[in-house]
Amino acid sequence: MDAQGTPLPQLIVQVETRVANVPDGEMTATIQAELVKMDLLPEEHIVDTGYVDAALLVSSQHQGISLLGPVLADTSWQAQEDKGFDQKHFVIDWMAQQATCPQGQTSSRVSTRGARMEIVFATEVCAACPVRGDCTRWQTTGRVLHLRPQAEHEALQRRRQEQPTPELRERYTTRAGIEAMISQQALQYEAWGYDAHAMMGCIRRICSIF
Repeated sequence: MDAQGTPLPQLIVQVETRVANVPDGEMTATIQAELVKMDLLPEEHIVDTGYVDAALLVSSQHQGISLLGPVLADTSWQAQEDKGFDQKHFVIDWMAQQATCPQGQTSSRVSTRGARMEIVFATEVCAACPVRGDCTRWQTTGRVLHLRPQAEHEALQRRRQEQPTPELRERYTTRAGIEAMISQQALQYEAWGYDAHAMMGCIRRICSIF
């Protein structure tokens, strides 16, 4: 809508075609690069889950883009059971490369694997913890955290906290209209005698709509 609340037309401004076995996330940066070339870089880029991850949230932000889409949920058992201490419960001191657990204990050692960091709590500290069962099931070591680089970690945690809020859900409803338009296009192909589902199984076409 414009400043007066008048609905504006939706225009397809960029299209990417790829084979179906290319992961969606590999196309996000490509799409944004093409929009840069056309001087059409959006302030907000609305995508589905396949086109967003921690790294893409950060790289989009560096270009001045708010990448709006749901990220995958934390699959750790602590997060899934909704009673344990997942990563969001730990305070990370990035400069010291150290973490503090919900019980106030600090990690004892750290190692790096590429851009990621592994933080480990002392076995004897975790063994004596009264809430160990909500934190780790390892019997031979203390709690271990595998962390992305700081910017990615913080962007991912922030998005996971935002996802359930009414504000973010309202902003994301625009996506539903776009999906409806694509569905209508598929029905039109079938009306013309094409097997739209078979076509989409071989190639995928991604449209950027303003």
